[in-house]
Amino acid sequence: MKRRFPTISIKLALYIVVACCALLPMLYVSHYFTNNQISFLHDQKERQLNNTETAVITTIRSDVTRLLDTIALYSSDRFVIQAANNIMFSAPMERKIHDFVNLTDIDAAVYFIDRDWDIAYEAGGNLYQFENSTLISVLKTMQPTLSAGLGSTVTYNEAQLVKTGSGAGVAIIAPLLPFTLEEVSLYEPQGYIVVLVDYSSISARVAPLLLEGESIVFHQQLENVGLDIQHGFSRTLSVSHRLLEQPFEVQVDYYLSDSARTAQLNEYQYQMRRVIGVVLLVTLLVVWAVNRLFNLQFSRISQVVMALSRDEVIGVARPFKFVFTELRDIDRLIKAQRQRIGMQVAELEASNVKLEDANITIAEKNRQLESFNARLEEQVADKTQVLQKTLSRVEKHRKLLDSILSHISRFSHVGYRGLPGLVEQQLKSLFGFERVTFTYQPHERSHVELLSSVDKVQGYLSYYPLILPDEEQLLMDIYCQQLASWVELERITRCDGLTNSFNRLAFDDDFAYLKQQFEKGKVQQLGLIVVDINGLKPINDQYGHELGDKLIIKCSELLHLSSTKLMSNIYRVGGDEFVLLLPGITYSELAALEADMLTRQENTVIFDVQGQAHAVSLSIGTVHSGDTDLDDMFQVADDNMYRSKHRHYYRSERNNQSGREHQR
Repeated sequence: MKRRFPTISIKLALYIVVACCALLPMLYVSHYFTNNQISFLHDQKERQLNNTETAVITTIRSDVTRLLDTIALYSSDRFVIQAANNIMFSAPMERKIHDFVNLTDIDAAVYFIDRDWDIAYEAGGNLYQFENSTLISVLKTMQPTLSAGLGSTVTYNEAQLVKTGSGAGVAIIAPLLPFTLEEVSLYEPQGYIVVLVDYSSISARVAPLLLEGESIVFHQQLENVGLDIQHGFSRTLSVSHRLLEQPFEVQVDYYLSDSARTAQLNEYQYQMRRVIGVVLLVTLLVVWAVNRLFNLQFSRISQVVMALSRDEVIGVARPFKFVFTELRDIDRLIKAQRQRIGMQVAELEASNVKLEDANITIAEKNRQLESFNARLEEQVADKTQVLQKTLSRVEKHRKLLDSILSHISRFSHVGYRGLPGLVEQQLKSLFGFERVTFTYQPHERSHVELLSSVDKVQGYLSYYPLILPDEEQLLMDIYCQQLASWVELERITRCDGLTNSFNRLAFDDDFAYLKQQFEKGKVQQLGLIVVDINGLKPINDQYGHELGDKLIIKCSELLHLSSTKLMSNIYRVGGDEFVLLLPGITYSELAALEADMLTRQENTVIFDVQGQAHAVSLSIGTVHSGDTDLDDMFQVADDNMYRSKHRHYYRSERNNQSGREHQR
């Protein structure tokens, strides 16, 4: 009887060895790593508390600073300043307010107030409640600070001042000033911006930074600033800004949830244990794969051995202490191999059929991919075309702005009377208006008033179509502002400072213009009156120029009163000489105007410092275009005036002689 040697499975032995070598170090490393990770998470918890406080302070400071920068930008915007005192700007101003709200991250109520403290516009607030609140009374007491060009802050606690919120917060007020401020100066604000920042809106802004069960409360600053409160912290948030006289300050109370952060830490530990379990499972799979790999290698070795040694007894009779079961199974494996090869051939043929089907499917997928690529190329082409149109529009607006600046520089070359024609020509060229009219006087079709820096109308503009794109409307506003500024300066040069009448320069310009209009048939008839003040030189010599200036001003007022109902212009062309230009006047109206002047002077006197009355006397010369050539009208009227003056002095001399004879 042959001796049977005990057998052992190489696969099982290898599996046990590899498992022990892999799992024991893994368990030790996992235990060490878990302890270190728990210690790290405890430290991380403290860092999260500090980071939460820093993130809240940084977020609110950044949001408040952005809000103050936006207020500073709008407080010097000329359009906002004009709109606050002009209801005609209500529609564009609504877009301005909408842009203001979108520029800030903190929800706030905004009020625009004119220079008389009347609310012009609001957003997010209650107009009635604000007008009747205690807050607006407090804001009015800050006039000294606002007149210095600085803003200020004040807390409020009144319900319904904002549409959404708790009714408590900080109010920020800033003056509307359209120029650069200088230190140690006083200004007259053109209006005010008031922004109400509700505490609840600030709390909502930082809520995403907190965990569940935690909260932050903002309120008015207390005396115990910086002291820790139960389950949290109490800090003072202070934001300094060039717009404000004093920093923006608010008390912040942090109510932190230690249980929520501890639960978060426990969740991290649980996730860590799950990861370690998964790693262990993966390790076991790796051990199994390595064992299977070695098992295959040993199978190949057994096949080679069987090929070299056909006698199984010889193969196992070698001097080994143990006989492997794998060598015993080699014979069985060879017998089953042929049958398996046949089955594999059949499976290979079936696989080839499946492979052909897969190739057909791949071809279909390739066709779909080509179609997708074609659609993608079309979309890219469309997007590229849209981008090109956008760039083209931007370049068009840039060129339009350059053209506007170039056209504005040509104002000084055409003069006061040539400006309307140049403006109409430029606006048609720049914006493609079908109809455009610019005049110095209002007319039935005018719908845009050109305002000076002090909101005084400088001219009237009408154009069609009425609606422009937003970008072109902005450029149109720039053009109108520059045009109004130029007309304002031009009118200053045409005005007499003493009487507020036109000066000699304006008379020469306007008279030449009326001649052109007369020659074109746009003016059918024209009247001209020359007026000279009698006795101005004796009054200046005897009583001084102060009484003489008073006489000149009185005569100017008399002329304005007489010519109120007629479309006339009054010019002071000399020290004591005035000229009236009256387009469209008839003979009868000219005679009635002269009679009215003579009647008014009879009841008009001035008084010197001693209370003595001095009669106002005028010498008048009139002429009409119906019987005089336009080039000779001024000379004829001047001659008529001097004849009137001679008659006045002749009558005065006779009256004086009669008075002396009567006295004798």
